Amino acid sequence: MNFNGTLDASCELQILLSEIEEEIRRRAYRLYEQRGRIEGYALDDWVQAEAEVATTLRFRWSYVVVD
Repeated sequence: MNFNGTLDASCELQILLSEIEEEIRRRAYRLYEQRGRIEGYALDDWVQAEAEVATTLRFRWSYVVVD
């Protein structure tokens, strides 16, 4: 936080990255559950979850207008 008590850019970035990582974690777990909780696919689930979350974020950010 800065002197005013507001978050500075680096704190905001850390929060955003934490939220993205948590979304990846949740999606990877759902993939694990969909497979019937079969062990041995954690990396595959994580990579697929990253790709899905990245696609979702690109879609959302495509609507952001930059001045």
